[in-house]
Amino acid sequence: NGVGDPAGSWQTVQRLLEEDRANEEAHVCLMRVYVLNGQRQLALRQYQALCEALRAELDIAPGENTTRLFAEIQSGAFAAENVSIPLSALIPTRRHNLPVELTSFIGREAEAAEVTRLVRERRLVTVIGAGGVGKTRLAMRVGAALLDDFPHGVWLAELAPLSDPARVANEVAEILQVQPQPGQSLPQALAAWLRPRSFLLILDNCEHVLDGVVPLALQLLRDCPHLHILATSRAVLDVAGETYFYCPSLSLPGKQPAPVLADLVQSEAVQLFC
Repeated sequence: NGVGDPAGSWQTVQRLLEEDRANEEAHVCLMRVYVLNGQRQLALRQYQALCEALRAELDIAPGENTTRLFAEIQSGAFAAENVSIPLSALIPTRRHNLPVELTSFIGREAEAAEVTRLVRERRLVTVIGAGGVGKTRLAMRVGAALLDDFPHGVWLAELAPLSDPARVANEVAEILQVQPQPGQSLPQALAAWLRPRSFLLILDNCEHVLDGVVPLALQLLRDCPHLHILATSRAVLDVAGETYFYCPSLSLPGKQPAPVLADLVQSEAVQLFC
């Protein structure tokens, strides 16, 4: 077809569509490749395939940007010259918003491994512990470790700035860039978007907005079979199906007998202090 990419690149896009035929980003990728290689009719057919998949799976229409792209291709406004481009540059990449770690991750190896295992096996895991004990950092480390497990994304919603529990759904929708269709509530729109996706949602600092977190989490887990939620909180969510993990303080040196230097440096708290 003239794009000059290895077969693996096409297989990646096709695999995305096999896993989720309503994957809008994958359809858009193929539309762009087709039109830039002079295959305008194939690009238009790809848009129709997207419309059918979205209607059948989610009962929604393509997004505004995708519709605009289709109109440009249909009218000829989008350049349709036979230009070779690397397909790998257009393939949707794994999406996440986990912040870059600016400091070393001290200790917590055993805790991170256990929470990672729990999130793989259970759909709602809550890391609980006192304020400042390191729940957020642990959750972010677990999220990074699970990127390959959730091909449609690992996204962090930081709820600490919220004061109104009713704003929890708005915060999640804003982070995921989800907008409700006419007649849809925000939780319904989030459920429709997440339903076909294998996705990990991290809800951080839930304790002060539990009245907003609990109903949203329950609806999304009920409606989205491939969704997993990792929450951090000073208190459990106290809902059916929840698994919680207590995040302890960093390990301290033993008191008896009096520790020697070799013992001190094995302590996570001492490592962090150093």
